[in-house]
Amino acid sequence: MLESLRYGKLRALWSLGKDGYLAERGWFRSFRERRPVDRAGLPVPWITYAAVDFLSGRLKKTHTMFEYGSGNGTLYWSRFVGRITSCEHNRAWAAEISAKLPSNADVRFVPLDDGDGYEKEILRSGDRYSVVLVDGERRGECARQAENALADDGVLILDDSFREEYLPIFTRLKGKGFRVIEFSGNSPGYNHLCRTAVFYRDDNILDI
Repeated sequence: MLESLRYGKLRALWSLGKDGYLAERGWFRSFRERRPVDRAGLPVPWITYAAVDFLSGRLKKTHTMFEYGSGNGTLYWSRFVGRITSCEHNRAWAAEISAKLPSNADVRFVPLDDGDGYEKEILRSGDRYSVVLVDGERRGECARQAENALADDGVLILDDSFREEYLPIFTRLKGKGFRVIEFSGNSPGYNHLCRTAVFYRDDNILDI
């Protein structure tokens, strides 16, 4: 028992060191700069590291992605999918991110005072997406609209899935045949336990 506790303490100290896990992932730099980046300062998504690792190894250039909420994640995911579209409610932030995007990514500015335009932006083009990431405003309704734009083999990702207010999303999607995997752990710069959920059905793009 004592040896187990000592080992656990050593692991915790190692993870906090300058060459430990958090430093290697860029957690400290993200905390200092107040933006999600890796150790070299390159953009990473603001979701759990575990979810990033899982998705990065399974996404392909044949996949399309829609994202509620733009940022460093938009820049990161554009490297892995064929096309990514992001819906953003903050005009200044949308302009700042748009200036950095590669040719396979775009950000659409939709103000929150535009009725339900923000939630329904995903339906405007009529496209069906391989991946929908719900990480912006009004997540409950965004997840509901996303169901109508998700490809048959598509997956829906919900960040901060530990929040009780999102329980109806779980209930509704599970009632429609979705299963869920949750990835818990650290997110860039956050000092509390975070969780990201991936909802999927049979024969999905992630092969789970």
